[in-house]
Amino acid sequence: VMFDSNFWKTTIAARLNTAIGDPGALTFHHGHHEMLIDHLLAEYPTTVEAKGRVVEQWALKPGAENHLLDTLVMSACAASIAGIQAAGTELTTRRRKKVAIPPAGQRRKIEVRRWGA
Repeated sequence: VMFDSNFWKTTIAARLNTAIGDPGALTFHHGHHEMLIDHLLAEYPTTVEAKGRVVEQWALKPGAENHLLDTLVMSACAASIAGIQAAGTELTTRRRKKVAIPPAGQRRKIEVRRWGA
């Protein structure tokens, strides 16, 4: 799956900044989440304009780790592909395609490669 990580990081940031109880809010159960919070705050957005579009481009802070942020972003993207969305929110992606998932016996193995690998 190829996806726009900047779009999804901006979406996650908006969900985290939504007031608790409001539609689309992303909240975590009461507990110790220091490492998760560190990872969620490991990147910062910069507003950039290109080809007539204005977007937030996310960059890693020096020395920070963002693995859990990346995991949350990929989970949100996968949920969207599966047709899942936060209650009370509307889908904001313009290029949404419906994907038919074949039965288990008809699935093909796919290769997943990291960029630059």
